Amino acid sequence: MLSTNFEEILGEQSAVTQAVIRMPVEGYVDTEIADTLSISHSAVRMRTTRFGNALYDAARHQRNWIPEQLHTKASARHRTQRGAA
Repeated sequence: MLSTNFEEILGEQSAVTQAVIRMPVEGYVDTEIADTLSISHSAVRMRTTRFGNALYDAARHQRNWIPEQLHTKASARHRTQRGAA
């Protein structure tokens, strides 16, 4: 399901971060992830954010490609443009 580049970048992260990123694919929500890993809910959000930053950093170094639809800032920009027409 996940691309090789994604898996490679994820493999560079700590074991806890890997678990935080993989568990939602298995159907876990943030609070369940925090309880299962015995970390705080804010730590789950922080690790998710840091992994997102790692993905964008890898894209800047041309290690992966992120479709425009998945860019959070681009999504907001497109919603604004659609509403303006």
